[in-house]
Amino acid sequence: MLSLSVLLPLAYGLLLVIVLAFAAGLLLQPDMPSQRLKVPLLLAGAVSTLLLMLTPWVPLPGVLIDLRLLPPLLLLLTFGPRFSLPVLACAVLARLIVGGAGVVPELLSGAFSWLVAAGLWRGRRTLQLAWWEPLVVFGAMALPYGLISADLLRELLLVLPLSHALGLGVAAGVLHSRAQLVRLTRSYQALAHTDPLTGLLNRRQFQRDLEHLQPHDHLILLDIDHFKQVNDRYGHDTGDRAIQAVGAVLEATLPHRGRAYRIGGEEFAVVLPGRPDAALALAQRIWQGVRLTVVVSGTDEHQPPSLTCSLGVAQAGQRGIGASVFRRADSALYAAKRGGRDQIVVASATQAPAPSPSAHTTHIMMPDEQAGQHTLWATLLSTLDDLGRDAGQIEGEWDDLLSSAVMAVPGAEAGSLLLLEDQEFVIRAQHNFDDRLLGQRLSVAQQRAWYGPNLSGYLAGLPRLRTEPQQPEGSRMVTLGEAYGLRRIEVNLCVPVVVGREVVALLNLDNFSKESAFAPESLSQASAFARKIAALLQGRERRQREQRHQQELQALLALAEAWSHGHSVEQVARALCEALLVTLNAHSVVLLAPQDDALMSVISLGQVPMPQHCRVSVGEGLTAQTLGSGQPQRYLNVRFTGQRYEQLTSGGEAALMLPLDSLDASPALVVVRRPGDRPFQLSEELLGWRMMQMLAAQLDRLEPLPRRVDHLTAELLA
Repeated sequence: MLSLSVLLPLAYGLLLVIVLAFAAGLLLQPDMPSQRLKVPLLLAGAVSTLLLMLTPWVPLPGVLIDLRLLPPLLLLLTFGPRFSLPVLACAVLARLIVGGAGVVPELLSGAFSWLVAAGLWRGRRTLQLAWWEPLVVFGAMALPYGLISADLLRELLLVLPLSHALGLGVAAGVLHSRAQLVRLTRSYQALAHTDPLTGLLNRRQFQRDLEHLQPHDHLILLDIDHFKQVNDRYGHDTGDRAIQAVGAVLEATLPHRGRAYRIGGEEFAVVLPGRPDAALALAQRIWQGVRLTVVVSGTDEHQPPSLTCSLGVAQAGQRGIGASVFRRADSALYAAKRGGRDQIVVASATQAPAPSPSAHTTHIMMPDEQAGQHTLWATLLSTLDDLGRDAGQIEGEWDDLLSSAVMAVPGAEAGSLLLLEDQEFVIRAQHNFDDRLLGQRLSVAQQRAWYGPNLSGYLAGLPRLRTEPQQPEGSRMVTLGEAYGLRRIEVNLCVPVVVGREVVALLNLDNFSKESAFAPESLSQASAFARKIAALLQGRERRQREQRHQQELQALLALAEAWSHGHSVEQVARALCEALLVTLNAHSVVLLAPQDDALMSVISLGQVPMPQHCRVSVGEGLTAQTLGSGQPQRYLNVRFTGQRYEQLTSGGEAALMLPLDSLDASPALVVVRRPGDRPFQLSEELLGWRMMQMLAAQLDRLEPLPRRVDHLTAELLA
């Protein structure tokens, strides 16, 4: 029978193994390459070994029994004997430093178990062991303790295999679960960033990688020549096979450090680090490979379609801004297509290199300020059209839209997109700044001040340029900039996005280096992009309005159905309060009925109900204001003090107050409340008012008008 002196240290050790396994599992991240895991795993194994030595069982003086050999054995069975040797050496060195009578048998124990485990490993790369293999390994661990005492050996033949096998099973289970989760995450990320037709990376991944271009990286843009003719003559199936064939050429010619993308219909891109001659050589191999491609036609045409392509090549400068590199590569691609197609054009930001001896390659000089969007500008706009037709994608695509704007507008190096939500502008996307900006809220007044004093231009959606844009000290924009260490902006291009007569979004495009970065072409393209965003927002608003009307209709039908079964004032009124609670997503609905010179709470529903029969003053506070108007009223920053509703300067809840019968001298009142960060909208006010009118008609059916309110109070208080 094992005593507590044995069980407690081993139990502590097992708990520590679980904690350490979870901690080691955190090293496994979806975006971390496997080769970068070796050093962190070795360090984690060494630290775990030392920590497990802190809870030993001491059966005899100088003899320390613990779980310190688990980390090296786990690494051995997972990665092989050589990988585990540094951690085993750490365990040996630590035990020598501690010293004691048990040093020799403990070192022999570690050596025996390591050799047996190495023999069982046999080059395997998995922890799928037979049930008896851990017992053999840890049984060998106990044998050297026979040099000390036969009784100790008999005890350890039970304790060591069971405790170590249990610890190994727990640690392996935790790490295996974490590894499975990482694999699943990687597979989902790959699906989200992979083009389904070609298997290449997609436009979303391209835009993300473009932000992280390093100095002297190269960008190659490729466009299949006369692709529309292939589709028209041979059909879209053949067109798809042509796209797949070009994707296969890119995969076959791409070096291991390069990345290939399909960024549009027949448009592709390649990012390649290295020397200019390597990028040019790759572009020439791609050009030649596409010319040699044979596409099988799905029609009766005897002549299969022949493919050619145009390519534009550009190199990142010292600052490596992806948007400027993209614009130069796109200008080179445009020059290739304008020059007759089926060729390569290399654009240099400073001085054009010596002409290439190849007849199909041309070098041009294309400074950043002259590079504009040509071929792919239409692709970006068509992408926006696709997003506009796909309502479910818009909310998650603001980053992609903003990245497209930064790439499309000459001179833009960064940007932000703010959307109007609940009477405040919210930063929904940023490019080349800091993700901590996302979700920050700015008032309408602050954004008008940011645009400038030209109110008519702001409401008309005219683009505004400002060099070294500054805000007054203490303003929200300055505070955000200081908090997140934003880079200094030399020039800002701000375009209000107008729907109807209201500014519903702000598109900000920024340059960090040149005050003259934005040319008239930049303003024109930014305005075109803002109009596309306005169309998207209009479509979203239309769909939301249709959804809202559908929900209102369902709510009114459900209320009518509930009333068809109600034959008393109490049943009808309660059905109304329940409908308001659900339809308006509120946390409290209270029906206040008149009694004497006050209002009495007669029905209270929700998570924050009002006490039953609570008296509310009629002649003061928001109650008097609402009853005096005879119309529904929306309020912010509302607090109930126990006798009246009052409005604070900040904090509090959002409230919607709905008078029941404005024809009576003492009408009833319904108060709907929810958290202050979700103020009631006009559409919700109108829905609540319609429901109150339906209630008045229903009560009139049950009671004549002169006695309606009196009977309402009497029945509900009964």
